[in-house]
Amino acid sequence: MDLERTELVVRVAKRDQQERVVVTRELLDHLVGFLAERGEGPLFTGPGGREAGEAPSPAADPGLGAHGGGGMRGSAHSLRHSFALRLYARTRDLLVVQRALRHHSVASTLVYVRATDADVRRVLEA
Repeated sequence: MDLERTELVVRVAKRDQQERVVVTRELLDHLVGFLAERGEGPLFTGPGGREAGEAPSPAADPGLGAHGGGGMRGSAHSLRHSFALRLYARTRDLLVVQRALRHHSVASTLVYVRATDADVRRVLEA
């Protein structure tokens, strides 16, 4: 964690490259508190306590379940998807979402573009 620059450094990302990810001060503060309460090991774990990214066994629960999801079912991917949808809804800037998700191609980011009836109405009435 780079507290001054409010960034997380991901040691190994796709294509075995290091990534610096911009985060909010609030998130960093939560992570500092989280880390103070725990011992060593991976920051994010999956079902069964495995390091996130490890392949689960066929019998493993694919959801977060009791592993930090507060009883909610989901996955790291669904959290990422929700983040992207909310970021696009707030900014309406596909390039910001692309950068936040670290997509190399904007085509990968297009799945997060949503137009609502309210969007159409606003444009037609402008």
